[in-house]
Amino acid sequence: MRAAVKVAEAIERLRPRVPPGIRLEEDDLGHLLAFVRRDMLHLDADALSDRLAAWTRDRLAKELPRAQATISFRHARPVDPHDESTMDIQEGWLGLEPSVWIEGPQVSEAEVAALARVLPDFLKLLEGRGRPSGFRRYDEGNAE
Repeated sequence: MRAAVKVAEAIERLRPRVPPGIRLEEDDLGHLLAFVRRDMLHLDADALSDRLAAWTRDRLAKELPRAQATISFRHARPVDPHDESTMDIQEGWLGLEPSVWIEGPQVSEAEVAALARVLPDFLKLLEGRGRPSGFRRYDEGNAE
């Protein structure tokens, strides 16, 4: 077995091992991307962003150091595109993409195996609620 494969080949090897609902693709920058699409309220998305950041720091840093877990807005749109966003109203977003990605253009066989191992826990994070204890206050950061 080779030590590293191109992202497209890694996706084909990973596909049979991915939990239902997770999509795989090579993004515009050549990264291996595993993601789901979700419609969420912005404060729930912000809390998920914190859970994913903490998970990246605590779990991915050990098992998959080149990986990051984030929320992408690449295809997202507001529920009501004609309303102005305000801080006191819980705005909705359609098509947010919670994602785990590994920088390309190649990934190792070990990274493919590690990604397959962590994806079930990634899905569990999406079903969680709130922020990690002590991670940061809801009114701090750049997602509000």
